[in-house]
Amino acid sequence: MTLRCRSTEAGEFLAHIHDLAPQADGLDDVPVGSRRLSSGHVAQISQFGDRKFAQWLMSRLDRVRAAEADILRAPCLIHGDLFDDNVIVRDDGGLSVLDWETISIDDPLLDLGMAAVGLAQDEAGLLATDRLHTLLDGYEKRRPFTATDRALLPLEIEHAALIIAFHRYYRHNIRFPNPERATYHRAMVRFTESVAGRL
Repeated sequence: MTLRCRSTEAGEFLAHIHDLAPQADGLDDVPVGSRRLSSGHVAQISQFGDRKFAQWLMSRLDRVRAAEADILRAPCLIHGDLFDDNVIVRDDGGLSVLDWETISIDDPLLDLGMAAVGLAQDEAGLLATDRLHTLLDGYEKRRPFTATDRALLPLEIEHAALIIAFHRYYRHNIRFPNPERATYHRAMVRFTESVAGRL
């Protein structure tokens, strides 16, 4: 059984992580907000050779940050990278989650946004609303959304995609230049543009 068929369980897992109390569960040394782009990251964008992408990325980040400025949502423990390749379906049918290097204390909706990017894309790399709803159904079994959270989720899916777009460009064009992956970030542009059209 593929992970695509297990999105409900992945959503439940993410809700379980969000319910943990870091200090009570021995996780009091977890960094805060480290999955987000830092001021140093944002400063790098003006140096990107792909000027069209840099302008698009900054414009979208400015819009997301302005929208988030008035949001007060309780931070929690987040995984930050719930993608297909970080989840294994065990022989007993349960899920095991790998790659905890992006764990931090942050907004649960941003983590759901990351999971949407990682688990709710169709074959064309666009947002698959059926997969997203399956993920959210699993999540809400444990942590029901408020109407406000549901309305803000598209924004956080976009925010997650922008973070990933930045890292793909930076990694493959600046840090470890790789001509074969030099345009890898463009998939996140297409995904981001699909969010508004499908939600």
